Amino acid sequence: MEYRKLGKTGMMVSVIGFGAIKLPQVPVDQAVEAINRAIELGVNFIDTARNYKDSEHKVGVAIKGKRDKVYIATKTASRDYDGAMRDIETSLRELDVDRVDLLQLHTVSDEDVYARVMAKGGALEAARKAQEQGMADHVGITIHRAHSVMKKAILSGEFETIMLAY
Repeated sequence: MEYRKLGKTGMMVSVIGFGAIKLPQVPVDQAVEAINRAIELGVNFIDTARNYKDSEHKVGVAIKGKRDKVYIATKTASRDYDGAMRDIETSLRELDVDRVDLLQLHTVSDEDVYARVMAKGGALEAARKAQEQGMADHVGITIHRAHSVMKKAILSGEFETIMLAY
């Protein structure tokens, strides 16, 4: 497996990550088997989200006893501080971890949403608080197709990673 530095995080992640978006469609044992096989093959980056139904729970079951072998990224689609903090706490509980390696603001794909997450009392403020409290090591953003928002996110200097639909 090849590994590369992820954004500005310094994390050396496998060039192939495990996207957990489809885990809600399979039983826990099958999800665990798939994640374990990926880890055996050298995959060390698992991406999930609060919006992916029971995906975080299944990832948590699979990584039990293997936390040191993987980087965990999750996402909040909440746009305000309170909602994002609730999501972060729920994610940690579902994943059964005390921190995630990468916390991302999910699907910030238009100018209005970007303004809301960046504003005082927005989701970015919660992500920074989570970082301060040791609940997340790094902060990123995910954006689908909105080039102007991507440019703003890059120029803001606020994010260590930007995930986009390709």
